[in-house]
Amino acid sequence: MKSAKADRYSNLTIKKIPKTVLSRCEWGHDDDSLKIEILPKAPIPPGQQDLELA
Repeated sequence: MKSAKADRYSNLTIKKIPKTVLSRCEWGHDDDSLKIEILPKAPIPPGQQDLELA
């Protein structure tokens, strides 16, 4: 396991990951088992402009 220097970056907060979370994670796996779905766009709320970028 690699250790980080906590004082190297002053704008970051380092916290320990609870053991219950760590035990549920799969480490060292590099696969495409995560299912990703493309969802439809949410409707534009009333009063909002529909801007299109060229």
